[in-house]
Amino acid sequence: MDKRLLVAVLLLTAPALGAYVPPGGWDYVFEGDQAIAGPSNDNDSLDGSWDHNNSSDEWDGSGIGAGSPGGVSALTEDDTDFLRIQDTGHPGKYAIPSPTNRKIYLCHNATEVAEPAGILDSGNFIFGFRARIATGDPLDDVHPADGSGTVPWPDEGNGYVGHDRGKGNFVMGQADAYREGEQIAFSIAYLDPIQYGQPQRGLLNMNCANGTVVGKGEYESDPYDPGEGTLNSMVFNDPQNWHEFLITVAPDLTGVGTHVVTVVIDPDDEGAGYTGEFIVTAGIDASARADVYPVNFIAIGMGHTNQWGAFDLDYIAYQVPEPATIALLGLGGLALLRRRK
Repeated sequence: MDKRLLVAVLLLTAPALGAYVPPGGWDYVFEGDQAIAGPSNDNDSLDGSWDHNNSSDEWDGSGIGAGSPGGVSALTEDDTDFLRIQDTGHPGKYAIPSPTNRKIYLCHNATEVAEPAGILDSGNFIFGFRARIATGDPLDDVHPADGSGTVPWPDEGNGYVGHDRGKGNFVMGQADAYREGEQIAFSIAYLDPIQYGQPQRGLLNMNCANGTVVGKGEYESDPYDPGEGTLNSMVFNDPQNWHEFLITVAPDLTGVGTHVVTVVIDPDDEGAGYTGEFIVTAGIDASARADVYPVNFIAIGMGHTNQWGAFDLDYIAYQVPEPATIALLGLGGLALLRRRK
């Protein structure tokens, strides 16, 4: 067989990650099939391009059921390889030595997308992931932060909410003028995460709209705090099942927030699906290391000591379209996502 023909056949038959793949394909994809903790903790974890050397991480490098409670595991179910991240609460309150997995937060350097203005401000960054709230084995017991005693992990699982100036389960970020991490995050929770009867609906929660100043007030004003701004969340069904999320971000020109976020849940092959549009205020994280993430980064995890939860990640991906592709997508490069309801 002609080698060129063989290559063409392989390209045509390669399985797609989800229903929607942007024209030209993703610039980067992590397929959720590796849970390696790199020995140097410097862009050598998971698939060899992530690290967890930051103040929001205390992963001991173990999988769930080994080492400290919780952790990161690569699992397979029904021919789907996926990553499971579990934060059981605060195991340190139960005489478990550090690192305790009380928070887990991994970052990937995204500077290869060549957006010097930053991926939040470019207006043409496409962010995608397929995820769910984790249920079933393996999941370690809950270790409440108040030290009141461990309890079994609930059968329906537990979601997470954003925290600490723009951190959450799935994060996109850029360095600001002071080389700190300017970021917008998305997390999956139940509609009412306190009542564990038989929850049926989920929330994709994200930064609040809290004015036009990025990271306004730093510690005094958290963009996730509904008391400090307008709460943003998108309701969807069955968060325990797999859902695809397709997200774009552009600067907000209304004077309400800093950015406009467009979310499509379970898009079809043309990018159409259940759609929401939100005005948010980006947070600032002074712990993001400018030497490792000099311009752009993405992150995954659960970085809050007093919360507990677990999620599964089938894949996470991003693309910055070329100008010709942006023209195909329409005004501002966002037409594939906007107002397709």
